[in-house]
Amino acid sequence: MMHVDVTQTQFVSADEVAESVSIVAACPEVVAHLCPGVKRDRAANRFDGKKLHSGTARLYRLRDVVLDTAHMVLLHQGRIISETNYLQSEAGLASLRVNTADLIRIEDDVPVVTCFDHWHTNYYHWTAHTIPALFAILAHYPEGGVRLALPVLKPWQRESLRVFGLIDTPTITLQPARQYALAHAGYCDIVAGQQDYMVSPVSRMAYKKVSDAVAAMMPQVARRPHLARPIAASLKVLKTSLFSRAASATAGRPGRKVYIDRTGSMGRRLGNEDEFITRLRARGFTIARLETMKFAQQVALFMEASFVVGLHGAGLSNIVYCRPNTLIYEIFPKHYLNPCIMVMALQGQLTYWMDVFESGVVDGDFTTPWACNLDIERAMQRIAELEGL
Repeated sequence: MMHVDVTQTQFVSADEVAESVSIVAACPEVVAHLCPGVKRDRAANRFDGKKLHSGTARLYRLRDVVLDTAHMVLLHQGRIISETNYLQSEAGLASLRVNTADLIRIEDDVPVVTCFDHWHTNYYHWTAHTIPALFAILAHYPEGGVRLALPVLKPWQRESLRVFGLIDTPTITLQPARQYALAHAGYCDIVAGQQDYMVSPVSRMAYKKVSDAVAAMMPQVARRPHLARPIAASLKVLKTSLFSRAASATAGRPGRKVYIDRTGSMGRRLGNEDEFITRLRARGFTIARLETMKFAQQVALFMEASFVVGLHGAGLSNIVYCRPNTLIYEIFPKHYLNPCIMVMALQGQLTYWMDVFESGVVDGDFTTPWACNLDIERAMQRIAELEGL
């Protein structure tokens, strides 16, 4: 059994080994000037004034590479192609070997293109990486000229691909913890987070494609018995952005006020969220348990929203389907700040604000739950201020 050791010459740049490179997105420099109408405690917003740098996203055409599905990296002659490594340390990849005796070989001339990262079951990662990458990939390969490499899909992922229009596109389902020798391959570095902190035009176009598809199928997704009030069934409502429930909308913004309920989440749970939900419901908010909804239903809900409130989490990535000028209020625990949702808000020309709250955690990360209750009064004061904008 032959192994190729990658620890001595571990990485190589895609630019060195690619047959060709195409720029799929040119992202401008953007400075986040957030909610100029907010007057109270502006210093609490850690992202206001943040500079998002310009950059490009690229599609690489490659030959004779190995795809390791345990880490979702590509290797060329035993070296990891740097652009395919998403948030994995060199130490974590130090033991990676190419097992030439156990490779699954794909020799055909049609390039196999990977379009997901190693956290693909996370809704944010699928939204931020896979959907824009698919859009870029299909725009740069002629019809029938590519095979999409996909994971074993969860139902909501399968539905998202159907909504996206990938019914007839050739695919290959990758087996976990295996290695594939690909004679011809493609890789879009959007998959590896290249534009996570850039305002990307290709992402905006990808999300619009999804929104347009859901609007066209609105009669099939309109009724949601698990929500307090059914979303309007009329296709005309979505296409014209005319909403009949103006009384429950934010001033000047027709639509629904939505709170993303995390009481069913295993991570970053909030001890007094039930009390917070009671206060929000009394203020006219729809309380949405996104994990109980189909993909198209989630998209339709956020297309109707006028104001979205939520704790930092993957469910907030649905704001990419909101209409321009929709209000977004993101609540952060002090121990973990990540501007990825703000970037999505800027991308969609949304009106975004965030506040940082004491979490009772001294040293934590994105998986660490809150150790104290949310300051509900402070949050409700901010919500009232934002509703008045």
